[in-house]
Amino acid sequence: MTPPLLLVLAALTATVLIAWMFRRLVLSRRQFEELPDGWDRIDPNRYAPLARLLAAEDFAYLRTLPGYDPQLERTLRRRRIEAFRHYLSELTRDFEILQRVGQMLIASGQSSPMLREQLLLARATFARALWQVRIELVLFRLTGRAVNGGRLLSALQNACGALHIQPRESAA
Repeated sequence: MTPPLLLVLAALTATVLIAWMFRRLVLSRRQFEELPDGWDRIDPNRYAPLARLLAAEDFAYLRTLPGYDPQLERTLRRRRIEAFRHYLSELTRDFEILQRVGQMLIASGQSSPMLREQLLLARATFARALWQVRIELVLFRLTGRAVNGGRLLSALQNACGALHIQPRESAA
């Protein structure tokens, strides 16, 4: 390659990198301009079905019923997996909202001194629990082994606790 061509490619690369960095900065700044709606109404109890939705006992009980059909079990598994994944995506979205609110409180100086550490610990706990649940979900599809969604619920509860959000009373 000729030196002028290398110079043009270097300038083009630098321009693209600067534009990309500017875009990231603008988007991240916009993210902190206002609080997401309803963040203080996030309720971990909403995700309680995650703890039992893919419990092995339900499928074992189904096999003991008269007229058991393996196709019925496959259909039930598939539908419960779909519901579990929906809950999982909603829970992840709510957790990210709580993290963003916490970062906004830290940036504005309206938080306790320990909030940064609490949010970091909650993020680490949530990430580990999310990966464990994803692996268990694959194993559930292959072997029927139960999925423990309780770890994710406790991670969300920890994030809510760090932001002093009280769970609502369940309407039982």
